[in-house]
Amino acid sequence: MAHQRVFVTGASDFIGSYLVWKLRERGDWVRCLVSSPEEAALFPNIGARVVVGDINDRPLVREAMKGCDVVFHLAEYFDAGLDADEVALMEKINIEGAHTVLEVAFNIGVPRIVYASTAIIYRCPNNGKPFAQTYPRTKWEAQRQVVEPLLKQGAPIITTMPGNVYGPGDTGIVGRLLERIATRRLPILLAGDALIPWVYIDDAAQGHLLAAEKGQIGEQYPLVDQCLTMRETIQLFQDITGVPGPRLVGGQTTQQLATAASAVLEKVVPLPLVMSAEAIKIMPDMNCAVSAEKTRRELHWETKPIEEGFRQTFEYYLES
Repeated sequence: MAHQRVFVTGASDFIGSYLVWKLRERGDWVRCLVSSPEEAALFPNIGARVVVGDINDRPLVREAMKGCDVVFHLAEYFDAGLDADEVALMEKINIEGAHTVLEVAFNIGVPRIVYASTAIIYRCPNNGKPFAQTYPRTKWEAQRQVVEPLLKQGAPIITTMPGNVYGPGDTGIVGRLLERIATRRLPILLAGDALIPWVYIDDAAQGHLLAAEKGQIGEQYPLVDQCLTMRETIQLFQDITGVPGPRLVGGQTTQQLATAASAVLEKVVPLPLVMSAEAIKIMPDMNCAVSAEKTRRELHWETKPIEEGFRQTFEYYLES
């Protein structure tokens, strides 16, 4: 395969950083957009060009992606337990940022555009109810307000739908949850029956490469290795490490009490993400049964066995 010129947003995030390394390993010319000099410093000596700036700065984005064969739009804001300013920032990045990057790429004639959405919204619009959490709502709105209209105009967009990405070194929402489980700093966890779509970081990055190479324009490709309930995930942790996991509790009354208590406490002291009122409220309703059979068939995507991926992840947190 001939070397390509590639533009990546969200390059300092978990998937983005793995993707940039893979692109450089195969010899592609890569330009990354990051939001701060601190993020730019994460890419020493790998040959990627780094641009620091606002994702909604259209002239900057246009100049950075000019002449590229592929654009990967992975930039997003993903968290829970947010105040009003953080919610506004999430909307600005996840919806307005998608509009800026995808529309500019289309307007200047980039041949292939890969947009990273999330498996949380794939076949899972919260049973027709509004999303309780800001993140999936903003990704859902980006698909509806940005991706679908641009596709109708002829934009060459391919959408990936990663599940909960996990692996060594993750400092985001999923990594913080797994680290607390591994280090026994989460004695109680709600919603053992919540169904979670998991994908190992290296497989997620590879899935984006394959989507750019083999994906059909206008199609959506779930990147999910396996869906496990939280109860099954904790059991897997115990089987791998031999360490007791958090106690799983549930029930509507327990959830209501925990939500009310967290809503009061988080106004006074900082709480771990998984103990925020928003996280406690939405977790029991998560039932994201997603199949990646289409991705495996059409893109020839292969994944690491989930037991091996979690073993490497938990060993990393236990040794850190």
